[in-house]
Amino acid sequence: MATFAMNKVIMHYFEKVSASVVLCRVPTPTKRLSYFIVILNIFSVALYVLTAVKTNFIIRLMWSKCLIHLRAALNIVQPDVREPIYVTADFTFFGCMVIYSAISIATIVTFNIRLDYKELFVDAFANISHIIVTSLVCNVTEMIKLCYKHYESMLEHAFMKNYADQYTISIIKNVKASYLEVTFATDRLVSVFGLTVALLYLRTIVAVVYCLVVIATGDSTPRLRLYSMLLVHSVLPIVISLCCDSAAKASEDLTDKCFELDVRTYTNGFVESEMESLKELLVTQKPNLTADGFFTTNRPTLLSAVSAAATYFIVFLQFWQAGIQNVN
Repeated sequence: MATFAMNKVIMHYFEKVSASVVLCRVPTPTKRLSYFIVILNIFSVALYVLTAVKTNFIIRLMWSKCLIHLRAALNIVQPDVREPIYVTADFTFFGCMVIYSAISIATIVTFNIRLDYKELFVDAFANISHIIVTSLVCNVTEMIKLCYKHYESMLEHAFMKNYADQYTISIIKNVKASYLEVTFATDRLVSVFGLTVALLYLRTIVAVVYCLVVIATGDSTPRLRLYSMLLVHSVLPIVISLCCDSAAKASEDLTDKCFELDVRTYTNGFVESEMESLKELLVTQKPNLTADGFFTTNRPTLLSAVSAAATYFIVFLQFWQAGIQNVN
């Protein structure tokens, strides 16, 4: 009974919000797509509230554990990697906010679009939530890249400086432990914000289809507003895909560095066995940056999203034209 009442309240809220959105004040079939965009916005806000709380805790936990193992191996190399991560996250968030605000204000001022408060709240807050999630993804991928770069520097120092065997073994063990912590924390983070990222890609596909349908049906919506909508909805998946690709590239570079290092200069067989164990770990335990297991967030995914949007657009137009012919 309580579930039924809750669903009724939610549906009533969806109807009120959808009725107040300017995107819904266009002829069919774009009206149905705009309803879907509003529903995606509301779910995005709900997912962001959960993501913000969990991700903040996991990032702090992840970084503290990784730092313990890094400092244990930093008797030889002692870089300070804490500050650049948060600086990168701050600049990413600030830059995205400036771009989004500039596009929105320019569109409203140029075409004198009258927006009510409900539309501004739902659409802007949903976009801001996606921007913050994108900045978190950039934060995590930058942290992964920095960790991998420091692993490379520590291993290179250990093998190029010809340290004693016990120091080299200690460095390799701590690199392995820290790498496992990074991999474990990455999996946890994907489980937290993976669904939000998947929803962001879905929202982008729907927005692209919406704009294409509006242009194809000859609607009177200003074209620059559609272009700004496409830019706002497509830039975030592009940023996420590029950041995840850079983290995967850093993992490949670390693996290549381990295979390039020469362990034959060490007479102790334990060094070679530890190095082989590290190589096996790097090959089998790579960072799994996916959208909650639905797909891998990389550049080929962007091409798949574009092809999916084109397919849905063609199918949508065929159904719409068939409906017009039946009415006539």
